[in-house]
Amino acid sequence: MEITVLLSVFNGEKWLKYSIESILNQSFRDFEFLIINDGSIDSTKKILEQYAKDDSRIRLIHQSNKGLTYSLNYGIKLAKGKWIARIDCDDIASPERLKRQYDFALRTNSLLVGCQSKLISDSGRFLGYNKIPT
Repeated sequence: MEITVLLSVFNGEKWLKYSIESILNQSFRDFEFLIINDGSIDSTKKILEQYAKDDSRIRLIHQSNKGLTYSLNYGIKLAKGKWIARIDCDDIASPERLKRQYDFALRTNSLLVGCQSKLISDSGRFLGYNKIPT
């Protein structure tokens, strides 16, 4: 397994579906999707369990609320992939994200790869780009 996509979520029901589907629809297929439900009290748990039932790439962990830092460190310990890709519950990955980052890392012998992001409002209006300094 090449990549572990790591998502920690607490009460993310509003955007979670879009985030999950953006990962499951990646052109790069050699990944596990490790999702840590960090004690959500909204419908997050139900949403996650349905996706996990439908896609074997998802490994779902439920825990009491311990915070993002704890959850991500725990996820790193559980990860089976050689690489870790992070996503948050309100992020949507382009379909080529994993492939492009993986190919770039191998081609340039990089240890860490980032990306540019588009910022959108709650209504879906494009607000601009969050560019990584070069």
